[in-house]
Amino acid sequence: GECKIWDGPQWHLKGCEQLLKRYMTGREFRSFCLDFFKGPGMYKKLEDLRLLLNAEKPLQQAGDAKPHFILGAFVTEHEHSSGRQVMMLHLGCNLHVEE
Repeated sequence: GECKIWDGPQWHLKGCEQLLKRYMTGREFRSFCLDFFKGPGMYKKLEDLRLLLNAEKPLQQAGDAKPHFILGAFVTEHEHSSGRQVMMLHLGCNLHVEE
């Protein structure tokens, strides 16, 4: 897995790219990219990210994202360079506290 402090969709995608192109060998079939959200609106940002991934299908994404039982999380599938299709869980952890 990969963890990032949320800095927008492109930063999240850089984490996904690290997973798919550097860390994963193709022997694993599941991974995750977890973002820590210091600002408000985590669920809206995750939903916008899901819509963006569905529209652009980056990193050899195969099909649309599927919902996950973790609130706000979703799963995408990608063609790995090994030839295997791998799943990636996208999820967030809210660190924002109203003062």
